[in-house]
Amino acid sequence: MSFKKSIHVGILLGALALATGGSVLAGHDRPADHPPIPRGPGVSVLAPDEALPFSGDLAPGRESPAAAREKALLESLSRDLKAAPFDDLGGDDVLVTSDLEVRDVDLDIAENGDIYAAVQVDVELTGYEIRIYRSQDGGDSWSLWGTLSHSSAAETYSHPSLVVAEGAEDRLYLAYRRQSLLNDDEIHLVHAELSGTVAAFSPPVVVMAVPGSDFDYPDLATDNESYSSYYLYLVAEDNDATGGDIWYSRSTDRGTTFEAPYEIATLSSSDREYNQPQVCWGYGSYVHVSWTFSPRAGATFDEACRYRRCSANGSGGLAGWDPAIMVTSSTNGVDEYRTRVAASVTSSEVLIGNSRSEAGSAVGMTIEHYYSLDSGGTFPGVHTAPAGIYFLDDLLYQASSGSFICLTMSFSPGIIRAHRSDLSSWTAMEYFGDVAYMNGIYAQKSLALDPSHDDRLAVAWPFIGYDYDEPVEVYFDAEWRADPGYPNLEDGFPVALDHAPRSAPAVVDLDRDGDLEIVFTDAGNRIVAHHHDGSTVDGWPVTVPATLSLGPVAVGALGLDGRLSLLVGSADGKVFGYKEDGSPLAGFPHTMPTADPAFVVIGALGGPYPRTAAVLCGPKITCLNHRGEPVPGALDWTAPSGDFFSHPPAIGDIDGDGISEIVAAGQDFVLAVQLHDPAWILWKSIPAAASGAPSLADFDLDGDVEIVIPTMDGTLVVKDGDGSDWPGWPRTMPSGSPLTSAALGNLLGTGEPEIAFAERNWTVNLYYQTGAVCTSYPRETTYGWYLLGAPIIGLVDGTYTSDVIIGSRDRSIWAWSNFAALIPGWPKPATDPIQVSPALGDVDLDGRAEIAYLSQTELFLVDINNTLNTGTGAWPMFGYDPQRTGCLSCPEDVVTGVGDPTGALTRVSFAQPSPNPSPGRTTFTYTLPERAQARLEIYDVRGRRLRTVLKAEQDLGPQVVSWDGRDRDGRPVADGTYFARLLVRGPAVSQELTRKVLILR
Repeated sequence: MSFKKSIHVGILLGALALATGGSVLAGHDRPADHPPIPRGPGVSVLAPDEALPFSGDLAPGRESPAAAREKALLESLSRDLKAAPFDDLGGDDVLVTSDLEVRDVDLDIAENGDIYAAVQVDVELTGYEIRIYRSQDGGDSWSLWGTLSHSSAAETYSHPSLVVAEGAEDRLYLAYRRQSLLNDDEIHLVHAELSGTVAAFSPPVVVMAVPGSDFDYPDLATDNESYSSYYLYLVAEDNDATGGDIWYSRSTDRGTTFEAPYEIATLSSSDREYNQPQVCWGYGSYVHVSWTFSPRAGATFDEACRYRRCSANGSGGLAGWDPAIMVTSSTNGVDEYRTRVAASVTSSEVLIGNSRSEAGSAVGMTIEHYYSLDSGGTFPGVHTAPAGIYFLDDLLYQASSGSFICLTMSFSPGIIRAHRSDLSSWTAMEYFGDVAYMNGIYAQKSLALDPSHDDRLAVAWPFIGYDYDEPVEVYFDAEWRADPGYPNLEDGFPVALDHAPRSAPAVVDLDRDGDLEIVFTDAGNRIVAHHHDGSTVDGWPVTVPATLSLGPVAVGALGLDGRLSLLVGSADGKVFGYKEDGSPLAGFPHTMPTADPAFVVIGALGGPYPRTAAVLCGPKITCLNHRGEPVPGALDWTAPSGDFFSHPPAIGDIDGDGISEIVAAGQDFVLAVQLHDPAWILWKSIPAAASGAPSLADFDLDGDVEIVIPTMDGTLVVKDGDGSDWPGWPRTMPSGSPLTSAALGNLLGTGEPEIAFAERNWTVNLYYQTGAVCTSYPRETTYGWYLLGAPIIGLVDGTYTSDVIIGSRDRSIWAWSNFAALIPGWPKPATDPIQVSPALGDVDLDGRAEIAYLSQTELFLVDINNTLNTGTGAWPMFGYDPQRTGCLSCPEDVVTGVGDPTGALTRVSFAQPSPNPSPGRTTFTYTLPERAQARLEIYDVRGRRLRTVLKAEQDLGPQVVSWDGRDRDGRPVADGTYFARLLVRGPAVSQELTRKVLILR
């Protein structure tokens, strides 16, 4: 069996002089091996094992008591193989491969992070073969790298032991059993260069072949962590007429040749055997080997643990080996089996572990271990693992943490740890598997360390079905797959869709229980709503009695009771409304003047209602109240010259008068209207028809918003609220491809937001508001696959700055950092093309953000293990919010309702600093709508907080605060641009506003 051997620790050990004279400086050429110090009589017989009474001449190849016991335990466990989720140490379990006859798997990782998995497969016509799979993206996806096979069943290859060694040669080494129908079974070794696009295996080296002996279970190790001119060490068991023995060999020329093998543990009775050896190299240039002593069927003694070591890098033949140690007794009424050994390469700790149970039964199954502080010279005392941990599968030493790591299987693969400061005890079980893989415990699993991820853990394991005609699945997981930003499916997802999605999802608290629901429309003309566990929200889906337009569902509180309304437009000019529970909203549907596609958004446009529905339909703009009626006193505006609208509008205050406008883009124009004003607030031409909804944000932090319009000819237009072109704009993309709507947000930690958008021809852009391209952008998804949905902006990775997320028709969702680095774990695959924007929010209210996205057949929800950022740092869904206002962090003037004598505003008013530019002292004036906590902070252009000017609870009304132009240490700040951020939190207000300050002394 193969277990981890090469410990990738990536640390500088320093110049240590070992007693054996071996260097431990990683990457250094090794000195010549010192002559071994004779350790014993140079024999391979362990007398107590040989002296046990003979139990009969039994044929080799039997099923061991341990194997029978484990199978019995499995049959006693629940057959619900994929049961309730476990606490997960890593991320989603990734399927490496699936085949009817997969058995063992072995894993190792190169310094660049390439992951290799050797999988034994039984092919129907040709027997066992070994397939090498490789992942070059941290385990997210796998491809077949090479296959070791024979053209007929006369020769098969099994029990792979895989090592990745880098130094003088960068190679993958594979030891395996060559099984032949005509000859004895032998141990062979091949290698392949890591640089190969596919594995080009060398001719096999015959390492162990003895007439009359069948070799099996090779285990391969290397000392490449300490030497660039590394050695290879190999052990295996043999079965012959006089029992099973342990053999050893090594290569000092990186696998070209091997020294003549010899026995290090020998038995002469056919009713017992030594089996499943493991080898590792450790500090002091010691080679450590462990194995299990087992009775064959009918024998009355117990299974036990054995160990032996050799100095001087395993040189000098049998005389270089210490006498074998009987770690456990074979007559104590306890079976100890699955013996494993691991050694530190930086200090003298060695640990031997094994599974144990009462002899001949499954009672008392657990793991026990012995440790040595003198490089394997002595192993005082026995220690047991926590209850409920059954099987020891793999064991390694992680130098970066100073811990031994044990891979075990207790219904699902997981690990326990023993730190070198206290090797007598293990930590509690930490699970890798997402679900129960109980009957995978009998197959070989493997643990490895990844140098490219700070030597963090990875694991691969097979899942074997009870029914023999079920495919066997090999899974992979790793610690880094739970890092901030790594997307992992939430339980219950993906959810199969009845119809393809028609519009982008919103995440909103539809049932007002605190967590969020995912709401979207589909091609079945339905409004669909799902909980965070994938279940359908009561009352939904609702089928709309019309063909829906391509506009998204708008969700907002139209009435005075604060309850949410869901509004959608049809393709023939109707607006349908529904309550939170899915029942029809009184007064709806509303029929528009023309039978064109209708697009609806919800926003605060001024009295007499808290919020109003703004509807675009053909050339018409109409405002509706919560009863589906035109707002009293509001006008129906008609676009002149036969122009019409094909996308939703946006809502925001473009002129700074405290009242929001409806901003719409048509075939060759952008316009803005105000609820009770018959005149156009804005009417300006654009170079081509709009290709998406407009987006609004305050680029110069002066209190009003600017307008961003995508067009069909690849031109992005940015205009000031007065209709003039914003400096640096418009910009026409070289492709001339239609653009998506823009997502606006602060990705770089400065005050002004950036602009993210996509070209249909698979190109994603990020621009400064000045018109300059952000560093390392643009980025491309997959060539030839269109981008139809707009990007969103939010915090994905482990930094403090936001990122760009977009779904593609290439069946993936992508995420890049603000400097265009592809975030680990992305792109995340989907089953089908993604054609609408994703949505971001803390959907399950666990303090971590999730991203919802829709393929043509499934709804996905992934946890990104990061906090949710808000304010100007995020554009979390299409249209910015569930109301689809399309305005970045824009405050709403929400009046209290009809008949309110005051029409009091519930938004914060933050005036421009005065004076500005300022010679040093600057005055800030703002108005609070209620008693609230206010905080005023000063930031530099790099996003560093220089001073908290105010932090206090203040009464409603106007407030005046001064800043003296100094930082927190009282030093005058340098001349330049700074940002004043006002944060207000109260019973009915929560706002963050920013103003730019220029210091010029």
